[in-house]
Order: sequence, then structure tokens, then C-alpha cells
Amino acid sequence: IGKYAFENCTNLKAVVIPNSVKTIQPWAFRDCKGLETVTIGNQVDSIADYAFSGCDALTSVTIPDNVTYIGESVLSRCSKLKTVTLGNGITNILPYSFQDCQELTTANLGSAVESIGYWAFNGCTKLSEITFPDNLRNIDASAFNSTAWLNNQPDGIIYAGPVALKYKGSMPQGTNVEIKEGTKTIANDLFYYYGSNIASVKFPTSLEIIGAWSFYKAANLTSIEIPDNVEIIGEKAFAGCTKLESVSFGKNLKELGDGAFVDASNIKNITVKAVNVPDFNLSIWDPTDPFMTNIYNSATLTVPAESVDAYKANKYWGKFLNIVAGEAGVEDLSNEDINIKVVNGNIVVEADENAMVTVYNINGQVVYNGVEKTIAMEQPGMYIVRVNGKVQKVIL
Repeated sequence: IGKYAFENCTNLKAVVIPNSVKTIQPWAFRDCKGLETVTIGNQVDSIADYAFSGCDALTSVTIPDNVTYIGESVLSRCSKLKTVTLGNGITNILPYSFQDCQELTTANLGSAVESIGYWAFNGCTKLSEITFPDNLRNIDASAFNSTAWLNNQPDGIIYAGPVALKYKGSMPQGTNVEIKEGTKTIANDLFYYYGSNIASVKFPTSLEIIGAWSFYKAANLTSIEIPDNVEIIGEKAFAGCTKLESVSFGKNLKELGDGAFVDASNIKNITVKAVNVPDFNLSIWDPTDPFMTNIYNSATLTVPAESVDAYKANKYWGKFLNIVAGEAGVEDLSNEDINIKVVNGNIVVEADENAMVTVYNINGQVVYNGVEKTIAMEQPGMYIVRVNGKVQKVIL
């Protein structure tokens, strides 16, 4: 169905999208003020921007599982819309999607939804019931502004399913922040206006993402310990934490954002437990290293013993002048019913036939992963052999 196809058809009462249609293009039914019902065919996979915006007579809309994309403002300004149900094909709810649907009371978000954009439900003043899926990872802080759901939340950290979305009310000076277990994401800007009141923070083991600017100017933090499941730390997440002296990153860290610790100028010790060297995700236009120059020059960076050379060779981590070996990235094999030896230049593993074997080179790169128990290496040298979560060094 093409652009503007039925725009402003104010006498149109019902629409049945046939199974031959795959795409509903922008503004296709915008401002069809009399449209009361819409049935979407089982072959439609895309509903573009503003497709049903301003359809004031719609009261209920169901997006079927076959739809994988809905555009910006797709159902915005539908003044009588009360219930919307998203199918399990939608992964992203884009900005303004349901903005100013003032009668909307219930939003059933499909199980696949991972992100919700800015002002997505802004102005849905009666929206009080929202089903948040476990897959949800990113929500813009403004997504539910001026909704009954947000207004009804008690003071403190507001959780939208697995996301710590925003902080409500006043925060006393010297607050010890504890994010509840089960939380996967700390949203961008969570404590942006409260940083100076935070004395300490405890993260849950479930945490995967720490959003941008989330602990900006938390100047009284002296140490932080990032759990093993955290993969991403966003832009300026701990910028301005001027008293921070000790930082520990977990085993699964994959990405540090632009300026993540900029103006945190007193860091003395940094520990990274990740065997594989994390990336620095810097801005294209105005890149800022996650750490200050004086930190690179004076702080001690402790990394897994098997990955020291890889960190030293890295374009960014290699800026640290003092990189030292800590514990191996995983535990030692000494008390396990597993034996590793070198026979005729091959690594030989004596373990259960289904035991998974991973071999790393000295740079922390995976050179073998599988269940074979006799493994030939092309080059002599030191290797790290990991079996069932345990590790041992061998030299060929």
C-alpha cells in the first residue's frame, strides 16, 4: 500500500489488509478520522512512519507476529485508542510510535521487543498497564513521560521489566545505591542529576549494560566493581567521578564507550578480567578516550596473565605504561579429573569425550574450539588450554 494512499479518507470505517500485501508505506492511512477497525494480513512485514497516525476512531489495534517493523509515529495521535498489542516479530519500538494516544490504557509489548525509543508513549496520560518483555535492554528515559504508569511509580529507582529506567523523587546525600538482582540494563542518564548524592553503588550479577551518562559526576564514588555479565559500558558513564581510585571490570566486558571515565583523574588501579581485549567505542566526530592521559601514565592496569601481550599490543589499552599480569582468566585445572600434556608437538587433553576444549594463543585469541582431544598447533610457543571452564598453560 503506497504513500498517502488513503490519507484523509475521513469516511473510511474499516480496513482489511489482504495477505497479498507485504508493506504499508508512510502516511498510508494518516488522519482517517472515521477508521474504526484495522485487520492486518499475515504477509505484512512492515508498517512505515505515520501509517495510522491520527486515526481518531480506532479503539484497539493488534500487530500480528509477521510484522517485524513499525515506523516512527505509526499510531500517534489516535485519540480513542485504548489497547495496543504488539506481536512477537517486533524488536524495536521507534520514537513517537504511540505519542499522545490519550485514551490508551494498556500496552502489551511483544516478547521480542529489545528497545523503546524516545517519546514512544509520551502523553499517553491514561496508560497504566504495560507488559515489559524479558528481552528488553534499551529504553529512552523519555519513552513513558506523562503516563499514568510513570506517575504511579513510587520514589526511587523505577524499573521497566529488566531495565532500571530512571530515578524519581529526591535522593539524600550519601545514598548507597543498590540495583536489584534481575536487572539487565541501567538506562542512559539514570543518575545524571543525582551523582553528587551517591556514596557507593552495588551492581547485580545479572547486569549486562551500563548506559551512557548514568553515573555522571558521582564524585564521591571511590571504587566500583563491574560484574562479570556486563558487556557494554556507555559513553561518559562514569565521567567526572573525581574521587574514584579503583575500578574492576568483569570477565565479559566487550566495549567501553567514549569518555567513559573522562575527568575521573584519580584512578590508581584498574583490573580487567576479560581474556579477550575489550573494544573502545569512540565517537566518530569528536573521540574522547575512556581514560585521562594521566591515568594511562600512572595507573596500574591488571589483566589476565594469558592476555598481557594482547593488551599491550592494543591501540588503546596499550597506552597504559604499567600493565601487569593478574590471575588467569579462568581457574586452574590442578584439582580436576583432567590431564593436559604435550605429545609430539601436539596438545593432548585427557578428559571426557564431550568436554569442550578451547585453546588461546599468547595474544588471547582463540585458535581452537571443539571436542577434539589431540590438537595440532601450527606454531611453537605458549598456549592457554581451557577445558570445562578451567585453564592450564602449555608450552610447545
